[in-house]
Amino acid sequence: MQTREERREELCSEICDFRDRLLEKFGEEEVYTSLLWISSLMYLSSSTNLSEGKKEAFRAAKASYKEELDRRNKEILLNAKASMECSTTKSYPNHKHLYLIKK
Repeated sequence: MQTREERREELCSEICDFRDRLLEKFGEEEVYTSLLWISSLMYLSSSTNLSEGKKEAFRAAKASYKEELDRRNKEILLNAKASMECSTTKSYPNHKHLYLIKK
């Protein structure tokens, strides 16, 4: 019998396969916007208390936004650090245009 975590991983894999098939035919913006819309509707339709479901959906959206923001800022800092560590003999990198994404 599969555990809850194994089922979740299997479901995530199936959803990603479906997303990849959609991306072959449609543009990224259409696919991701549609998946967000559908997943929100599915979650709210399964919720017994719509106001609590709405709060949870907003909480999930805010958490995913923060996670993506942190990931992008970390990537920007790593790229800046890597370019600073590169040894240059003739020119020096100019980092005065390094911006972190703000909320």
